[in-house]
Amino acid sequence: MKKKCLYISLVLMFSLFTSNSIAVSFEKNCKVPKGSIKKIKIDGEKYTLFTLKDKNKGGCSSDNKSRSGAPYWERAELAQRNTLSKNKIHEISFKVKIDEGFTGERETFFQIHNYNKSAKSVWPSLMLKFDDGFYASTSTHPSYLQIDYMYADQKHYHLNKKNIPLSNLKNEWQYFRVILSKIDKNTETGYVTIYLNNDIIFNKIKTYFPKRGTPRIKYGIYRPGNLDGNNISQILYSKIDINSKK
Repeated sequence: MKKKCLYISLVLMFSLFTSNSIAVSFEKNCKVPKGSIKKIKIDGEKYTLFTLKDKNKGGCSSDNKSRSGAPYWERAELAQRNTLSKNKIHEISFKVKIDEGFTGERETFFQIHNYNKSAKSVWPSLMLKFDDGFYASTSTHPSYLQIDYMYADQKHYHLNKKNIPLSNLKNEWQYFRVILSKIDKNTETGYVTIYLNNDIIFNKIKTYFPKRGTPRIKYGIYRPGNLDGNNISQILYSKIDINSKK
């Protein structure tokens, strides 16, 4: 009887997420380099292929500006059309395969950004990226997986580098799950837990979500430009699934 009750409880807990899957779609929120985003099929399943070449500047208004130690910014990225409710817990899951690159500086492949109609976007609350630890994309130092998450001042970031080298993850499918807690409207804080292939790699990291924005996902490739040249980077993404509960 105890086993039966335990089974029923597990089913109910699982259904809290699976029964509340939300419809999600993505778009180019600013101009991207020609041919940098392609829809492809593999064994009948749909994927999105992102390719970013040297000097492929993004079309967002900030991409042509010198900022954060870079002369300009390169981008091939999609943004969520709708947003994530601050009053719900969200489980975001996806598969990626890194085919090429991501060996340079601050190459971001997944963000939980913030959005509002008047300013369109504000600072991102979370960034998943690979970084070689040096401000030189031609560096031969190995890249490691890291997460940046927002300070209370909402302009600067904690950096948490995980001892997982890019070489361990390249050319194989990697399964990510990102759990985002409800966001406290008074403190503007939420907690993020990230799984890689069912292992927790970042656990209950506190980050900030400004009142003037609502969270949304951005994914693809986003990185600083380099006057000495960047390598080609390429990543393959599965469909992004979002399951939510109150």
